[in-house]
Amino acid sequence: MPGDLQLSYRATVELSQFDAQPESATEVPAANLPLETLHYLYPSRYCQSDLLVGLANSEFGDLEPGYARVSAICDWIYTKVKYLSGSTDSQTSACDTARERAGVCRDFAHLGIAFCRALNIPARFVSAYAYRLEPADFHACFEAFLGDRWYLFDATRLAPLDGIVRIAIGRDAADVSFGTLFGDVQMQRMNVFVESAEDNSQPDNLQDDSDADRKQTAISISESLVAK
Repeated sequence: MPGDLQLSYRATVELSQFDAQPESATEVPAANLPLETLHYLYPSRYCQSDLLVGLANSEFGDLEPGYARVSAICDWIYTKVKYLSGSTDSQTSACDTARERAGVCRDFAHLGIAFCRALNIPARFVSAYAYRLEPADFHACFEAFLGDRWYLFDATRLAPLDGIVRIAIGRDAADVSFGTLFGDVQMQRMNVFVESAEDNSQPDNLQDDSDADRKQTAISISESLVAK
């Protein structure tokens, strides 16, 4: 029956962070990649990496492979693409963002993923909550597979990497959208908040314009629900 539907939920999540020196996060030849990562090398609906091979190679092909190259991809997006709310919609792809040079976190993530895949680096989309994101909202970033694990990257630099709480991972936003609506449905309001359980806990990996600060640590994060 027609009417209003209100949903609310909350959870306590404990983050487990793995820190590594960036030089240890190396690219893995395609022939040596774990089978489960190959899925994240292929083009997908919003990340047409096959159409961005030329641009990716011209901008990043001569750079040092590994964490430094993925960081350079994030630097390029942060510098070249304007973060502009309302500039894109549910149809905007990585190719559109590369051409229009404007977007939001979802678009920044899609472009980072597409560039990585174009360089044979497995990359996947991350839907997330972000501690200290202002204003509070859902967030999107991406992970790249380097060495033997997935490392987190956020080209928007809007939130601390060690404050990211993953909700879901997928090839792109089509796999892990925050909501899929069927029929004539309109969202009236949304309130998202993330709080630290420890008042003294201050994530210190907020990205800025300093390469020295931003590249000191490669971060890989996993989550577990805390039973109440």
